[in-house]
Amino acid sequence: MKHFFSGTAGKVTIVTAVLLLVLCVFLAKTMQEEKKADIEPAQAMQEWTQDGLPVFVDFTADWCSYCREMESVIEELREEYRGKVSFETVDIDRQKKLAKEFGVASVPFYLLLSADGEPIAYYPGAAEKETLASMIDAGTAGLLSGG
Repeated sequence: MKHFFSGTAGKVTIVTAVLLLVLCVFLAKTMQEEKKADIEPAQAMQEWTQDGLPVFVDFTADWCSYCREMESVIEELREEYRGKVSFETVDIDRQKKLAKEFGVASVPFYLLLSADGEPIAYYPGAAEKETLASMIDAGTAGLLSGG
């Protein structure tokens, strides 16, 4: 008895199935990226401030080497301020409206917003963790419990 997948037709079927699977994965990823792409500033503010916390916004770009170097620092801050400050990341190439709204001309660029979305402080460029933590602490003094 001959197996269906042993002949040329079977191999073509397997290759076709694999190509369709790869295409589906690619399209799903593309749709996810488009979903994040260039949202309206008002919509972003609504999403960012819905939990009632101050918001630290990390403006970045895939091509930015300083941004990649800062990822571990931002992650440490995210852990340190968990439950006290919300952290958001904005890719300026995908979310051009947000970058324009906040006047971001270069990356990395860090922005601290109050819980109601008002800008409190900003820092352009790469920085030490302590510098950004001081910005958060000074900007949220009296806003954070215990801070």
